[in-house]
Amino acid sequence: MMHDTMARADLYPPIFLTSPDLPREAMIVFLFNESRPSVWNQVEAYLVKHGEIGNPEVRMLLRTDDPVRASKLLKSWVDLGLLVVSWPESAKKDRRYRRPSRPVEALLFSTDTGKQNLLGQESQ
Repeated sequence: MMHDTMARADLYPPIFLTSPDLPREAMIVFLFNESRPSVWNQVEAYLVKHGEIGNPEVRMLLRTDDPVRASKLLKSWVDLGLLVVSWPESAKKDRRYRRPSRPVEALLFSTDTGKQNLLGQESQ
């Protein structure tokens, strides 16, 4: 019941500890009266560390086995421009997402006009 109550209030879950050193059975409960980061904040932190995220990782952050819920969140973040699909031609179940930036091809390959445009110069 405490887990459910804390989850509904978007707080960290309680931590239960027992101690064999006490003369009788007892339990210590830690309740953190601090809001959990939003799912998006957790995804952002994951992206900073790992660069890409997929449906399995979002489900891990949500603590759920529901792939549909994770897919809907990923799609909404793509629609908002917060994420882009790393490889759009991959199967939907295998898709990976990253934060928007210059296209991967622009990081790997350059052309004369591409370099000039990056520097803010006119192409000749």
